[in-house]
Amino acid sequence: MLRGTICAMLALVAAACSRENIPHYDIREAPILFEKFKKDYNRHYASEYDEKIHYEAFVKQLKKIIQDNSRGRYIADINKFADYTDEEFNHMNGLILPRGRRSV
Repeated sequence: MLRGTICAMLALVAAACSRENIPHYDIREAPILFEKFKKDYNRHYASEYDEKIHYEAFVKQLKKIIQDNSRGRYIADINKFADYTDEEFNHMNGLILPRGRRSV
């Protein structure tokens, strides 16, 4: 009985600790998070237009991170690929799409 109680308590503590380690982002903070991302990963863009495209990709990825973390199946976070467009990500992975298709 005591052993079962201890195991249950340890499981609860482990679950609580793992939930605390999940990054929690607010989409309204995307501009601030993007500036931090650029600094952390030393990102520089060729033009304002290029930066805008990568910011939009970053926001799309941030929304996915927020959604994935809310499900609790695994932990997602901002990484060095967070500003990649679909085309850049697919190119990096060597994906070849049929003619007429731009992204997956």
